[in-house]
Amino acid sequence: MKLPFHLLDILLNLSFYLYIVLKVDFGIYNRTIYVIQTNKKNIMAKKKKNLSPKYQVWIDARKKFKLSHAHIQMARELGLNPKKFGSLANSSQEPWKLPLPAFIEKIYFKRFKREKPEIVRSIEQMVKDKKKKQSERKEKKRLENKSKSLED
Repeated sequence: MKLPFHLLDILLNLSFYLYIVLKVDFGIYNRTIYVIQTNKKNIMAKKKKNLSPKYQVWIDARKKFKLSHAHIQMARELGLNPKKFGSLANSSQEPWKLPLPAFIEKIYFKRFKREKPEIVRSIEQMVKDKKKKQSERKEKKRLENKSKSLED
């Protein structure tokens, strides 16, 4: 299939929801171009932080269901599964259900007898604190091992 350069440019800039394989013939140079693009947002989006999947699931749930840091923290303390939020946040089709934030607040109050957590921390802050604590622990252990080797 012979494509002029401008047509190829247009095809590459379109937003597709599927993967595309273009076979392009530029005279002497035959190329197969693999365009892996879900939509323009993914190309322009910032690179995700390297978080463990355990934390990334909560961040994705916060964005998808438009929850606050406090709601995510309450859900984590309650032991809810973020992958099941879709069935809990179905108040438009099932009107007897509470909206997800209100549901989380209700069961949190029922269990802990308070409206919200005393100290609200984001998932990113939790990860940052955890890494800092781990590095401090490693440093302390390294110093202990160093002092033991000096004593021997």
